[in-house]
Amino acid sequence: MALMKCLGTVNFDEENVYRLPTPTHKLLVYGGGGVGKSTFAALTAKALWEDYGKKTRLISADGGGAEPYRALIEAGIVEYWPIDTWKGTSIFNLLDQAVNGAWPVDVQQADSEIKPGITIFRQCPKCKKSCSTSLYAQPKECISCKAVLTERTKTIRIVDENLKKVGAIIFEGCTSFGSLLLETLRHLDAAGGRVLALGDYMVKGAGKQHYGDAQSYIQQFVGQSGNLPIPIVMWTALEMRGVDDDGRPAYGPKLPGKALLELCIPWFNSVLHLDQEGDARYVYLQPHPADTKPFIFKAKISASAPGTPAKLVYDPKKNTAREFFTLLEDLKQKARADLKI
Repeated sequence: MALMKCLGTVNFDEENVYRLPTPTHKLLVYGGGGVGKSTFAALTAKALWEDYGKKTRLISADGGGAEPYRALIEAGIVEYWPIDTWKGTSIFNLLDQAVNGAWPVDVQQADSEIKPGITIFRQCPKCKKSCSTSLYAQPKECISCKAVLTERTKTIRIVDENLKKVGAIIFEGCTSFGSLLLETLRHLDAAGGRVLALGDYMVKGAGKQHYGDAQSYIQQFVGQSGNLPIPIVMWTALEMRGVDDDGRPAYGPKLPGKALLELCIPWFNSVLHLDQEGDARYVYLQPHPADTKPFIFKAKISASAPGTPAKLVYDPKKNTAREFFTLLEDLKQKARADLKI
């Protein structure tokens, strides 16, 4: 069965900024180290290629996280951007470009030029070029051909031809991105946190404002990725498991600080928790207890119905990623039928 029945033919209406497609699935996959988050994402890429011939883009801040994709990268099925190796631009700027579809001209060359994936501009009805530096104010004169504009201009959104061929963009992973943001903020504003002098070496610790800024920007970047004109946007993250410094339970996706443990759940259509019980691994689709303690790991899917399983057995050989997306689309079809839509 095809990975997603709803993929079909994507219609890019580039004459209207509001009519381009947005992700059918925007999800977070989180879990402890070694439970198979990257493998689940790689299985999604494999299924997209097999079912639709669409490539996947992988944006990673963790070199080890790319290993499960290695065969797919070598086969040209997955395009890999190790974003943490780009040192000439801040991680804030790089992520801002990445979540808007930008991509390096040469991913093999660190600090290669980055080409926008989506170009938005007001189009002059005469020269057909950009006629204004603003997307909001109606210009009186075209900045390109100097023609006087007497009619309202259109806002055009041009999607790069290579981006149109992409079925998924995977951000691997949220935890590493958050750490890079915090590290950048510590060095930019050491006075905002704790600074210890060890001889000539300065130890810089993150302060409350640093965590607040990192949390705000992670939320902004995840939100922006929801405007990408592709079927799947997937973020991965490590899990936090235990109690915080105040003795309160801390179970959930590991992002900068503990404030986002539950606040980040609404950012995504689906949140999948990967966990292991003995030798068995599972993909949890609904909240479930953590170990034997009365604490809950968050999980959800964007469609549900009576009888929806709480978890799927994680079997890479059967491609559990394809099983998940197929289940999700079946549930959506059932919901539409029940509502007679």
